[in-house]
Amino acid sequence: MHLRLQNRATNSLHNDTRLTIDLIDENDEIPQFVGLDENGRYPGSVAENLPAGAEVITVTATDKDEFPDFKKVVT
Repeated sequence: MHLRLQNRATNSLHNDTRLTIDLIDENDEIPQFVGLDENGRYPGSVAENLPAGAEVITVTATDKDEFPDFKKVVT
């Protein structure tokens, strides 16, 4: 996953990084992310003044093998 932190100033400043989420699947069905946009991304924005530990996005995926639905909150 590509993450970009960007402000909305005229001369927009930003910083980029990558976040890898490994879904370990030991069965035969492929886990699927739910709620991605047409580019395969989770769209959204985060206010710069949030306190440490604040929830910023909920990522949802399904796996037909064992867990009907599960959620992972990335903070």
